[in-house]
Amino acid sequence: MVRTAYLLFGMVLIPAIIIPARAQENPCERRTLPVSVVDKNGNPVDGLTAADFRGKFRGKPVQILSVEPDQRHRRIVILVDASGSMIYPSVWSVVRDISVDAYRSLLGESSIALLAFSGEIRKRVGFESKAGELARMFAALDLEKERKGEERRVTALWDALRAALAELRPANLGDVICVITDGADNHSTIKPAIVERELESSGVRLFAFLISFDMGRAYAPEAIEGADELRRLARKTGGNPTSMSFVRDGLAKESWKSANPRAVTLAKAGRMRRRIDRFYRVGIRPEMMVDRRRDWKLEVMGENGKPRRDLDVHYPQTLLPCRDAAP
Repeated sequence: MVRTAYLLFGMVLIPAIIIPARAQENPCERRTLPVSVVDKNGNPVDGLTAADFRGKFRGKPVQILSVEPDQRHRRIVILVDASGSMIYPSVWSVVRDISVDAYRSLLGESSIALLAFSGEIRKRVGFESKAGELARMFAALDLEKERKGEERRVTALWDALRAALAELRPANLGDVICVITDGADNHSTIKPAIVERELESSGVRLFAFLISFDMGRAYAPEAIEGADELRRLARKTGGNPTSMSFVRDGLAKESWKSANPRAVTLAKAGRMRRRIDRFYRVGIRPEMMVDRRRDWKLEVMGENGKPRRDLDVHYPQTLLPCRDAAP
């Protein structure tokens, strides 16, 4: 009789212990992230599974729960720098061509919005816009090439990035901002660190076309610093930076030549398109609690059990605590 009583007590006590333990598991510790894997030529790598990935966070393994190709509709905001350094008459034609090429390359099955900025957002073609509005927007900007005054001298890059992010709220997995700029900023009201935190919290990936023109004078320090910050931020969000440099053609005062002629520019836009479109939805669960914003590492492993150095893995490099993470 006593033994039976102990057994009954145990049957009641064990569930009482297990149920609270399960209740303490935090469901938001499971994360789903966009991860793109490309070879050294920038071509996406297909056919990977959870067994091919290895993650580490705070020195402990990250459990790879699932790896699935993402086929959902994309939303992309193209952000074009139309400030004085970019809309200079002989420069703007190049910037405009790159912007249009990027727009056409990225369009595909995606929804595109386009914002042009200098000290503020000057022109907007939203997701809801109809065909033809892009051409009208660039035609309006063409008329501003000769504008004078303070507006030509100011650039609010970080404010514009925040405005682009607002176009995507609420953000979906796979949403992208593509900025075309020289990186200069001398007028923003917010700091890059704030934009970084908001991009990380939203899960939006940043891609950057960084354009430089050799005008025969030293480049502005803010452009160099801004370009470096954009490169870092693009990689950290799981996106990618692309650089294009132009020098003045000595035979024609108002023309430019480049190591990146139009065919190469289009090829770069195409590679960006493939990285935006073809990524994996990777479900993870860290063994250690994410108590604050911390970096982590994700690699693709080879058959020899070592990381594959022939592949580049692009993924959001910061894990956020549950209170800051996107749903």
